[in-house]
Amino acid sequence: MYKRCIIDEREQEPKRLFYLVQFLMYDKERKSYITEEDTLEILYIRHGDKFTAAIEDIFEYLFNNSLLFFCSFLKFNN
Repeated sequence: MYKRCIIDEREQEPKRLFYLVQFLMYDKERKSYITEEDTLEILYIRHGDKFTAAIEDIFEYLFNNSLLFFCSFLKFNN
């Protein structure tokens, strides 16, 4: 499912199902949210190198300010 959804350019694969499975894989403690690191890792996997600079800026900001961010599935899926 991973490879088919990642390389699908014609939008014919069930990406919403893939996103749900991906979210559940990162929600190991079943709390219905994932950390900012996991969210950014998923976005990097999804969108590739074009988000590298933005991700680095976000991590630098979070590290410098010791902030935690959690993402619910509803936010993640949008």
